Amino acid sequence: MRTEWTFNAFGARDYGLHNQAVSVLPNMKITYQNGQKHYAYLYFTHKIRRPAYYLYNPAEQVSDRLNVYKGNPGLRPVDIWRGQAVYFFRRRYAVMLRYNYNTNNILNVTTYDEDTGRTRTRPINTGIQHHWIFLVNFPFKIRNGWTTQTKFYYSYKTFSAPELNSAVISYYPGISHIQRIDLFRGASLEIDLNYTGKYNYLNRVYEPVFVASSYVYFGLMHNRLKAFLNFYDIFNTQQTQYITYLPDRTIQGYSKYNSRTIGIGLRYIFRKFDEPDEYTPDTLLEQEKNRIQK
Repeated sequence: MRTEWTFNAFGARDYGLHNQAVSVLPNMKITYQNGQKHYAYLYFTHKIRRPAYYLYNPAEQVSDRLNVYKGNPGLRPVDIWRGQAVYFFRRRYAVMLRYNYNTNNILNVTTYDEDTGRTRTRPINTGIQHHWIFLVNFPFKIRNGWTTQTKFYYSYKTFSAPELNSAVISYYPGISHIQRIDLFRGASLEIDLNYTGKYNYLNRVYEPVFVASSYVYFGLMHNRLKAFLNFYDIFNTQQTQYITYLPDRTIQGYSKYNSRTIGIGLRYIFRKFDEPDEYTPDTLLEQEKNRIQK
């Protein structure tokens, strides 16, 4: 059990505004293990996601003569209730079922001012989101120094805000496939392929996305110094294409930039520790959540 107090005091001299919230955050985990072959756990938690600070800004931001954005100093954190069940076989193969129930979702609402001809956009807390995810993880060894890991997941999401006459439902699959190949003298190659089907986030529906990337790692000084070279989005396919459903209209959007990038880096390990001998929750869904909830 954890309690968090969120307090914001901003623009005191100009606006004298304050915002605070107290959140009680229980969590519970029940585990079961039978030898080295079978391991399972049930997990329940209550989390919060605080709004970005700029969303509180009450000053009007004029992007052009027809569009105005204004923050909301009264925003509350998003409440996330999560239940998760995971089963591992031989510490490799995994099946997961996760359910998220989100309230106080933050949604940008746009209204039209007939007198000025301007649209005004403002974030508010509204709506309920349900999110079910089923995931299966298959690691496989092709031969010594060559392994693969494939994750399939299927998601069901709904968002409803009756006060805005808004309701969106989406079903979508996702696939993540990773190949790791040992090359020579501590060097290795990793190839990542990721596909996400059509999905929604709150009142916005996004088109499918496919991204292919590769990473080359070099181990030096007995692998204490590691260098890497990565090629992200090799085929330059990442894009954002969506439809936003509002009470009185729908808005289509599309953006595409050259997302193909090359990066290099170095990492030095000052002290090497043994890897922890424990089961760790799958992170693919967290990666997907971070990608779509920008």
